[in-house]
Amino acid sequence: MPSALKPVAMMIGLRVLALVAGVFFLAVWPSGAAQASMLDGGGDRRGASVPDLQPAEVEAITPRPFGYGITVDLVDQPLTQLMNGVAGMHLNWVRQPVHWGQVEPAPGLYDWSQLDSIVDSVHVRGLGLLAVIVGTPEWARPAGFNEAHDGPPADPNTLGGFLAVLSSRYAGRIDAYQIWQDPNIIANWDSATGPSAEDYVRLLSVAYLAIKAGSPDAQVISAGLDPTAAADGLAAVDDLEYLSIMYQAGFSAWCNVVGVHLNGTSHPPSDYVDEAGHTSSAFESESSFFFRHYEAVRRVMVAYGDEETPVWLTQVGWASLSPAPTGYAYAADVTEEQQADYLIQAFRIAEQIPYIHAMMVDNFNLSTISPSSPAAGFSLIRSDWTARPALLRLAQMRQEQILSSAGASYSSARNRAPQSGVKPYLRHSSPEVTLRE
Repeated sequence: MPSALKPVAMMIGLRVLALVAGVFFLAVWPSGAAQASMLDGGGDRRGASVPDLQPAEVEAITPRPFGYGITVDLVDQPLTQLMNGVAGMHLNWVRQPVHWGQVEPAPGLYDWSQLDSIVDSVHVRGLGLLAVIVGTPEWARPAGFNEAHDGPPADPNTLGGFLAVLSSRYAGRIDAYQIWQDPNIIANWDSATGPSAEDYVRLLSVAYLAIKAGSPDAQVISAGLDPTAAADGLAAVDDLEYLSIMYQAGFSAWCNVVGVHLNGTSHPPSDYVDEAGHTSSAFESESSFFFRHYEAVRRVMVAYGDEETPVWLTQVGWASLSPAPTGYAYAADVTEEQQADYLIQAFRIAEQIPYIHAMMVDNFNLSTISPSSPAAGFSLIRSDWTARPALLRLAQMRQEQILSSAGASYSSARNRAPQSGVKPYLRHSSPEVTLRE
């Protein structure tokens, strides 16, 4: 065995293989320079006056379908190595960004080479695949668009055409589609009208119809919204306000699942904004600084009569990085061991909330792609391709669940809710919801 591999193999032997002959992928993962030779490359924060929900009763864990997933960027990356890593953790969903502009660089001209390989690699391992649609190509953007930002197409039907082809090609292999990421911030939704919730719902409705035409059983998931506390209404819109406007625009007719983006900052997942005894005194004034911000999202859903639509926590993470990047000071307050603790605790909580059906960790490998980016602090592997404690601990958690039968397997084929045609377009009354004091 090359010397660069021995430390990782030892960690596995000590941490995971003691349970089952387990997380085999790390034995082929080099660290440091050896990797280079292998690469091809309350107080709810807005004072929301919405119906008060009692905290969900915590019941004994019983086997039920639940999605255990992670965001992985497999484009231009060592595909087999990364997919062996994910499969070795016994997660059952992969969340992969699909950049529209990379697949359709010119109108009607498609490059399927990378995406075919990615979809095949996920599918052959029996994992569910959630494709996150982002990255409008230049040819589809409006005149004068800002090249530094992503944004919607000038005509939503151009995205519809792409998704009709995409969903038809991968019917039965891409199990779910998430339409956009964080459209409530201008960096991801730069348009003449700014981050507009009404415009997003229009795009979502076109996407929904196109996907269902090509792959009727595929789930359509709404974009997770950036839980930003720096909302000025121009560069960023408060996520709860944005979601409320989405509902007023008929949003619930155009998705099967509500996607939620959470950032625990420096707080354990059990902490919350309106409860005393916070572990950390920093970043405590807003519900968006807490994992349990999903409770505030749920209150908005209930206020608009949407109690039946399930929730997927599509981005959940704790950054651990020192020195911390600008704007992410909390990352320096979280150790790698705490990151592991918090992710496991978050899964334990999410598994027991009836309306939460899946949780996706943010992220697996972005540290190896952009080591200096804030996303690197959330990764489960370091920039030198060595495993962080969270990777090993989550693998161990899943092994224990599988051996004890407490963690029911979430096979995308078994648990996909049959959907055909279009959900009835539901007109909700608009309750008076005060989102800010």
